[in-house]
Amino acid sequence: MSEIVPFEFQGDALECIPDGDVLWVGVRPVCIALGVDDMTQKQKLGAKSWAITQMTRTKAADGREREVFCIDLDSLPMWLATIDERRVPEEIRPKLIRYQREAKKALADFFFGGFKQAVPHRLGQGGTGIEKHLDA
Repeated sequence: MSEIVPFEFQGDALECIPDGDVLWVGVRPVCIALGVDDMTQKQKLGAKSWAITQMTRTKAADGREREVFCIDLDSLPMWLATIDERRVPEEIRPKLIRYQREAKKALADFFFGGFKQAVPHRLGQGGTGIEKHLDA
């Protein structure tokens, strides 16, 4: 059984649960931080083929055992990218939007980074303007 390791994310105290080579993140604290219903998110995550989730038995700070619904750390950015900003409290939207933009950029860099670097070199210094669309 793993112990919960607290960590800070976008100014919120969340839970990380190490299990071998996988880091799991407690879904409920993320939902609380974003003002969304954790049971609804659990159902939605269960329907997504990309979401790796599980119930994890943990030992909390108070020494008590409990089961926590978790998402693996690698799936966390994709999940957060799917949350509709209009469905979170207005005061939380800027935080969610900021993270979603970071996730978008990371995905674009991963998938198109080499292409984005090659385009200006292949077409001369002027470029084509396509790179601004890839950064959007």
